[in-house]
Amino acid sequence: MTTWALTPATPLTATVPFLGGVCIPQGNLFAYLSDGGNNNTFQYQRNIGTGILTALSPASVANPGGPVETIASPDGGFIYVISGGNNNIAQYSRNVTTGLLTPLSPATIVTNTTFGSTGLVMSPDGTSLYTLQSFSSSNILQYSRNISTGLLTALSPATVSLGSGYVNALAISPDGLFVYVVNYGGRIITILSRNTSTGALTIASSMTISTGNLPTDIIISPDGAYAYTPVATSNLVLQHRRDIGTGGLTLLSPQYVNNIDVPGKITITTDGGAAYVSNTNSDSVSQYTRSNSTGLLTPLSPTTLTTNASPTFLSLSLDNAYLYVTTSAGIDIFYTNPPPLAPAPAPATLFWTAFISAFETDY
Repeated sequence: MTTWALTPATPLTATVPFLGGVCIPQGNLFAYLSDGGNNNTFQYQRNIGTGILTALSPASVANPGGPVETIASPDGGFIYVISGGNNNIAQYSRNVTTGLLTPLSPATIVTNTTFGSTGLVMSPDGTSLYTLQSFSSSNILQYSRNISTGLLTALSPATVSLGSGYVNALAISPDGLFVYVVNYGGRIITILSRNTSTGALTIASSMTISTGNLPTDIIISPDGAYAYTPVATSNLVLQHRRDIGTGGLTLLSPQYVNNIDVPGKITITTDGGAAYVSNTNSDSVSQYTRSNSTGLLTPLSPTTLTTNASPTFLSLSLDNAYLYVTTSAGIDIFYTNPPPLAPAPAPATLFWTAFISAFETDY
């Protein structure tokens, strides 16, 4: 029986700066990781039994401009990487057999002319992609996507204004009808309805966060019935009931679960049974079980596990067996207890070369 409690599998010892989240496409056999410090997107084969990542050859594709986040199309045939420095989205085809990436033509599309692109979500049907623009203004950028060629095209209008503040995270409902945007500075969750024919977004409503301050992320449960928002300054995770028809959010009772210092990103297992939260200041991950009937989170024991410094992005393997945590030292790997598809591996250490061109695993 899966308890969802985490166990460290592969603590990382080498320093690799400015890493984004791990992207694991359909098939569960490969993984991709943006590295803003070295302006590359790294490509790996993934061992589904141990969770270990092994560099492909070549180990990376160039991605100038500080790539920060990576997303795959629903069929796994294409990869997209957002860069915050030169404000573009790189678009690649992916060989599902070898895992290797090949730039499309054009290889990139410009998102905006000012610094601050962040976040990527794709509609469940793969026809739309959205990203955020912050700092100088707060907008959501909207693109149509050709599911055959993978190419992105800006909609008209290309952006929807979200007012002042700093928009920093977004999520899309499982039915593709609503997009949710967190405004870190404005303490607001903006809810946008989505035209499923065109992909165009329209602001439907907004919700002011009155409990706590500085929301850092948002995620929708797999059944679409609930949403969760970590709040940094109050060290808690808000729990919302979601109206599937209107997209509106209502706080549950209790409204939140306590978390520890500065919660950042949150992820949920595909069956909805567990949730994990990265804690940036305390160098840890919080773990919760989750009730599919009530939506409430309950801390597991232990409530947290130690990570390397400054954990941010969280990525689950598609079978929920492994959790990948981005830290300032690299990627920490944890396995659920017990892993669904394999016995627990012995503790191991993953070493990275200066350019992450090879891995060596010591048991």
